[in-house]
Formats: sequence, C-alpha cells, structure tokens
Amino acid sequence: MIRCDTSAWANAAHDCTAYKTANKPLPMSSTSLALYIQAQRELYLAGLPAKIAELDLALQRYQQTSEEDSALAALAQAHKLAGSGGTFGFSAISEAAAAIEK
Repeated sequence: MIRCDTSAWANAAHDCTAYKTANKPLPMSSTSLALYIQAQRELYLAGLPAKIAELDLALQRYQQTSEEDSALAALAQAHKLAGSGGTFGFSAISEAAAAIEK
C-alpha cells in the first residue's frame, strides 16, 4: 500500500515557496563550485512542480487501478524525489517522498 501524507506535501511546498521568496544563496564562499551548486539548486527548484505533478499523477493512477505497474511507477517517482530533495537541501520534499516509499 502506498501512502501519501498530504500535510507533508503542503509543508514541503511551503518550504520551497519560502526559499523562492527569500532567494537565499547557499551558505558557502563565492567559488565557482558554490556558484555551480547554487545554479543546479535553482534549476532543480524550477523543475520541482513538474516532478511533484508527475508523482501525483502516478499516485492517482495507482489509486484508480491498484495495478502493480502503477504502484512501481509511483514508488520510482517517490524514490527519485526522496533522493534529489535531500541532495539539493529540500528536506521536507525528501521526507514527504520517503514517507510514500514506506
């Protein structure tokens, strides 16, 4: 059974919105590596709504069909978000996606 805590997603979305509003840089020196990481983080954030929508669609398919392929697709999307959210410093996204995997 795949679980989706909608309050966790709401908190994660709020965290991302707060980040966009504050537009805070990573707490690092201004090296080219830091600038590269910051740019990658911004690109990830820009694509996040589409990634979340894709996961939501996969979860809806699973809820409608209960097919194994639908479950595997939803779990794969959740796994990707769990890892990438943590990689880019969005722990709320990572935690919400990891909860779906459990």
